[in-house]
Amino acid sequence: ENEFANFIGVKYCSLTNSGSSANLLAFMALTSPKLGKRRIKTGDEVITVAAGFPTTVAPIIQYGAIPVFVDVTLPTYNIDCSQLEGALSHKTKAVMIAHTLGNPFDLKAVKGFCQKNNLWLIEDNCDSLGSKYNGHYTGTFGDIGTSSFYPPHHMSCSKDTFIPYLDEKGRWKADRIEQIFKLYVDKPKKIKVLSFNKKNKVDWIVPSAILRHKLGSKKMVKIICQHGREVEVTEDHSVFVLNNNSAKIIPKQAGSISKDDYIVATNQIADPGEIKFIDILEHFTDKKAYVSGFSHSNLKYVKSADYRWQFKVRDTLPLKYLKHYNLEEEALKVGISQSRKIPARFPVNQDLCRLIGYFIAEGSYQNGLMFSFNKREKGLVRDVRNIVKRLFNLQISVREVNNSVTVEVQSKNLEIVFLDIFKIKKGAKNKRIPWFVYHGNESCIKSFIYGYTKGDGSFRKRPDNTNHIDVTSTSKDLLNDFQYLLSRVGISASFYRRNVNKRKKIGSKWTVSNENYTLSFSGYVYKGKSIIKKNNRERNNISLQIPLLNVFRKFISLSKKQKVISKKRLAKYITSNTDLHSLLLGNVSFLKVRDIHRINYDPNDYVYDFSVPGQENFYGGFLGVFLHNTMGEGGAVYTNNEQIKKNVESFRDWGRDCWCSSGKDNTCGQRFKQQFGELPLGYDHKYIYSHFGYNLKATDLQAAIGCAQLEKLPAFIEARKRNWAKLKAGLADLKNYFVLPEATETSDPSWFGFMLTVKETAGFTRDDIVKHLESKKIQTRMLFAGNIIKHPCFDEMRKAGEGYRVVGELKNTDLIMNQSFWVGVYPGLTDQMLDFLIGLIKQFCKEKKNV
Repeated sequence: ENEFANFIGVKYCSLTNSGSSANLLAFMALTSPKLGKRRIKTGDEVITVAAGFPTTVAPIIQYGAIPVFVDVTLPTYNIDCSQLEGALSHKTKAVMIAHTLGNPFDLKAVKGFCQKNNLWLIEDNCDSLGSKYNGHYTGTFGDIGTSSFYPPHHMSCSKDTFIPYLDEKGRWKADRIEQIFKLYVDKPKKIKVLSFNKKNKVDWIVPSAILRHKLGSKKMVKIICQHGREVEVTEDHSVFVLNNNSAKIIPKQAGSISKDDYIVATNQIADPGEIKFIDILEHFTDKKAYVSGFSHSNLKYVKSADYRWQFKVRDTLPLKYLKHYNLEEEALKVGISQSRKIPARFPVNQDLCRLIGYFIAEGSYQNGLMFSFNKREKGLVRDVRNIVKRLFNLQISVREVNNSVTVEVQSKNLEIVFLDIFKIKKGAKNKRIPWFVYHGNESCIKSFIYGYTKGDGSFRKRPDNTNHIDVTSTSKDLLNDFQYLLSRVGISASFYRRNVNKRKKIGSKWTVSNENYTLSFSGYVYKGKSIIKKNNRERNNISLQIPLLNVFRKFISLSKKQKVISKKRLAKYITSNTDLHSLLLGNVSFLKVRDIHRINYDPNDYVYDFSVPGQENFYGGFLGVFLHNTMGEGGAVYTNNEQIKKNVESFRDWGRDCWCSSGKDNTCGQRFKQQFGELPLGYDHKYIYSHFGYNLKATDLQAAIGCAQLEKLPAFIEARKRNWAKLKAGLADLKNYFVLPEATETSDPSWFGFMLTVKETAGFTRDDIVKHLESKKIQTRMLFAGNIIKHPCFDEMRKAGEGYRVVGELKNTDLIMNQSFWVGVYPGLTDQMLDFLIGLIKQFCKEKKNV
């Protein structure tokens, strides 16, 4: 509310759940007895127009006041101010009208009329947020303004949804969204999440909000795709799919997803930024550690001369005395007592990443690090020995028992590094890949893949001559980590479950087998101490494929039996269509839906969202898919009049007389000291009702989305203006066919749509061109109600000849009802889309002219 008020330039703003509710509250606020003689009463008149949205008029009629309808003018489609005096009577109390499709009405004339006759002015600004008149925002000229906001589509996903992100230090993290909410709900701009842009390129972007709301009566579904990727979402919200007709990436409600759909993912996760070194010194500060190789200038902090001499001779100094050092220039070593010190800084290189891979696969802790290999894996044993020597200058011990080889690195300091700093937990089910591995270059990541899969994996060659590397684990979280790491280097693996938890009796004994899982990827072989591509045909690599849709077959002739094609190959044939070419050159991929089903989810539990400005998507889920945002709506009522503000919030909040916010009590200090109506003295002010009100409060989710929308509003306004101007210029030579819209004098509209009125002499009707455009997938709209008086809701009033009043004939209103329509200027429209629309309209007119 504060941000909105500051943005638009008013004293008070009251948030509500929609623009229509805002109109209702704005009108009802003027019916309050607290306004004395100026209050609107039953039977009083309110001047308005019939050409507009019904909820501008509905509150007037529902209260029992009388709407007085005047006509509009073309080409502004706003109120005909010349009729205001004719509409005035001794019963008139207010004027309530909208700025049509973002075009401000003549505020100078209307406000002057209201001031002259002591009338209230309500500006319905729901379609016009961002429009200006004489340099000031519309909605601020009258006594009350109302607005509506539509958020980007925020996806609602389950609390367990896995989300990769960069923390406030720019470090890769991966947590369940519930945990991220707890950590960053008050500081969402400190992190970055993965998102794809309009060019289908994936990058890190700052979210504007992290949101949550209870599931309530909604249902949750799980969507499972090729390669085992999955996500849990509310069924009335959307995920991104590849449109089968246009090949555009579009949102689609989860409840409408079918097995013919392709979900959008990526196997090209953006580089989070390279980390070249790990500094461990600060992690030893609470462990009574010692350093060697230190600058002797630090000895001055040791009070005892004897100790200073001993520390200098022995080259060992308690870490607490180390004040001056430079890890980039000094070869400091650190460690706890009775354990050989290790470098305080070491490189993130192929050696380190491969060693971590071995440890996650085959490692455990026992007064240091322990690796368990097969007797045939002597090359891996040698590699561990060499890495430990090169990086840490430590020795290993090797024990062979039957077919197994145990490698021990007896270093408590190294255990501290792996357990406390790298966060590799004890137990196979609890291990996770350290954050800095994701920051490694391609060579480092592939070196980790080598180490991990050599330890916990297997290599096989299939009959079709494709190479497969499989890795098996009891931890789904670890394999999830691994797929996200594979996606850093363009690899997509298939996930499947090998065994389930079960008990089995062998002889007289029962054994328990743990559930385990496998990730398998193809097209790579081991070479040296890394992996390289081999027989990695693009047509066999799902991450490099795209479904062979009919729109693609227009550019390339292939057998109908072929269902997919390499993106790279197809791009060679589609250079003339920039949108399709951009899709093929982007780094998103497409996975076919395998299954979708409802899942149990506590209705009192929360579902979560991110708000991602400008792109409205983020990456997450098991193994990774792109998630779209949830739809919510909100509205606002704003004013500079404190009494009106109090009235608005009273009607919004059940009619309460108390102004305390939810969860707040006794802010006036008079909660139990006042007397109202015929209630006893001291009756709880929190439950005093001065109006017959409603419950029209906005939710926290809507408020958060509103804040996010405000940040994007300037860009939305400019895009709408630009799109409207392009349509105006492109259709300028069609004045013989249409009445083209014009902005009101001294106004700067934030256009909501582009209005067209078909002339009587055009040679075609409004219905003709609308049907043509709709057949070409161009959506059109009437000017909302057209003429609200002609609708069924007015049938009884028309027959009775009461309940409303009309000034004149409403000639232009009827013209709009019969001959006008508008097309969108949505900020997401591209120049190519607008050129297509302009071309369609021009071609239609040309064909009609020749008939």
